Amino acid sequence: MELRQLKIFVTVAEEKSFTRAAQKMGYAQSNVSAQVRLLEEEFDIRLFERLGKKIDLTPEGEKLLYHAKRLLRNAAEVQEAMTCSTEPNGILNIGISESLCIFKLPALLKEYSRLYPQVQLVIRQGTPLDFARWLRENIIDVAFSLDQVINDDDLVTKILCEEPMIIVGNNEHPLISKGYIELKDIGQESFIYTERNCSYRSVIENYFADSNIKPGSSYEFDS
Repeated sequence: MELRQLKIFVTVAEEKSFTRAAQKMGYAQSNVSAQVRLLEEEFDIRLFERLGKKIDLTPEGEKLLYHAKRLLRNAAEVQEAMTCSTEPNGILNIGISESLCIFKLPALLKEYSRLYPQVQLVIRQGTPLDFARWLRENIIDVAFSLDQVINDDDLVTKILCEEPMIIVGNNEHPLISKGYIELKDIGQESFIYTERNCSYRSVIENYFADSNIKPGSSYEFDS
């Protein structure tokens, strides 16, 4: 018994005709009849009742049809599994903050595309609040953010690296001459902030709040 014979038998049973089965499979009708006959001889049964040009499955044929379809389906699944590429493929939806998108993402995308060329990357810029919501709603698969660790039982977070933060000031400012500046030294200074909900701004504001420092006047610009 061969898979090819089972395919021929199933096609004949579905078409209810040796002629149509032969035409559908591109075989000579004599070859189709011969393969069905070999199955009958192997199992010592009759698979079809032949009444002129009309054929019907025998009870034994019905039984073989059930098992033949299941066997062919399993064979197709094995074929697909063994011939399918083992490399990652599909679509990867990534959420990322604007700063990382500009300064970190290009090099990472280049390397990732080299390693996994079959993966299509979809990039969405947003804020940490956006990322948490998008992850829960399955809009994105992973997010990269400049923020503190998100404490959420529904999400898995991992610190990949630490990014230093610096404060930029006029080179004539009195604090420039100091070798070491503490947070309290700049507490009363005026600051130019990025927009609200930006990771950088959230971090510095949290530092001030934890240290009970109230900065002086502030200005806000888009990042």
